[in-house]
Amino acid sequence: MQQGLRKAQAYQWICRDFSQVLDAQEIGAGRVKNRSTQVKTWRLILISIAYAMGQGGAAGGGQPGGFTAFIPLIIMFAIFYFLLIRPQQKKSKQHREMISTLKKGDRVVTSGGIHGRITNADDTTVTVEIADKVRIKINRGNIAALNQPSPPQPSVENKAD
Repeated sequence: MQQGLRKAQAYQWICRDFSQVLDAQEIGAGRVKNRSTQVKTWRLILISIAYAMGQGGAAGGGQPGGFTAFIPLIIMFAIFYFLLIRPQQKKSKQHREMISTLKKGDRVVTSGGIHGRITNADDTTVTVEIADKVRIKINRGNIAALNQPSPPQPSVENKAD
């Protein structure tokens, strides 16, 4: 009951102010023809605005429940998990396994792009030979990939049968 009374009061207040503004504009501009059609159109617009304001801006029923509002967030998290987080975790796990299995003689590529062969491996560091008698000592975490050469191809011999 109170809400209906508030809507009616808001409508009357808006229409009264609008009529005063419209009158002042028309008199000042020297055009006072067909005012009733203009006022009816604006009253219809103002009624719909006041009605929408009375409903709290919701076009339909009430507001959705608490859990319903979280469904889009849950869906977005699931998408991010399966497209970004999970593949990154798998890649990180593979890299940790590769670093833990490094041994002497492996050909590696560092994160800086240096290719070489492991000559010595400690718990935290690796010595890599990048040229004859040129060795560098780096952290295991700086190894980006194993660069194993492909197995040699057997030579094809023409056998005359």
